[in-house]
Amino acid sequence: MATLADSVAKTAPLTAADLALVKIHGSKAGYTSFGRAMRNNYIVVDKTLVCKAFFDAEHKLVRVCAPTTFGKTFNLSIIRKFFGFFTRYDVPNNGVYAHWYGSKLADELDPKQARAERMKLFETSLLYQQAPAFFAQHFGSYPVIYIRYGEHPSYSLGRAYRELTAPLLDATYYWIRAFVPDQLDSTQREQLDKLTKMHEDISGKFRGRDAELEGCADAPGMLFACLSEFVTSVCQSRCIVLIDGYDKLSCYVLKAMFAGNYVVPLEIDSKNILDVVPATYN
Repeated sequence: MATLADSVAKTAPLTAADLALVKIHGSKAGYTSFGRAMRNNYIVVDKTLVCKAFFDAEHKLVRVCAPTTFGKTFNLSIIRKFFGFFTRYDVPNNGVYAHWYGSKLADELDPKQARAERMKLFETSLLYQQAPAFFAQHFGSYPVIYIRYGEHPSYSLGRAYRELTAPLLDATYYWIRAFVPDQLDSTQREQLDKLTKMHEDISGKFRGRDAELEGCADAPGMLFACLSEFVTSVCQSRCIVLIDGYDKLSCYVLKAMFAGNYVVPLEIDSKNILDVVPATYN
């Protein structure tokens, strides 16, 4: 069986003419947004077949390890855009595509328009050309929760809890704004209200420089459970969770636990830590 890496689209080495073309149009090395790259006509390597490789993987949990700037975040962006359920973020508001935070979204969600707008990103892709049946079956069919951990060090346990929870708050806020409440049924609106209140309550606890320890340890799990319940209810489909920078998560905790007191043993690394953490949610 082909591995995840084998299934990704293979591209011939760039020729001198190709390099000249990239130089003319501008290289975007390190760019992490597939949607923006396609809308701005940046030259990118077509890796859309990674979506099929990801879905065909035999394991529920897939971990991709590679050094920085190897394209992990960009590939996650492709997966997110392909599988992600259609939302108000796909519909331009006065010609402008809203950012997940702070931008004004379209007043209504027209699924057909949202699908047509998203389709513009993939209509010339290898995935659409080489796997049309897979494309038709899975395009825009799943709620995708995207959690991205940054590079802020944590030297206290309270700070570590805050760094653990902050990306979950961002992911939750994205989905709170994704749908028009009037287009949801009564049960889904109740779930949205519950999720919104939980988001506000937990955000309030983390506004200080160091989060209070009481109640913080349970916050990420409660928030994720409520978020996954809401998106699966609205989308009527199983949920895909993408975690970017997961290795930084264990670094937060290790630094908080051992800073100023102990030297971290060499055998304690992110792999060993993550391997013993059970997958609580499907």
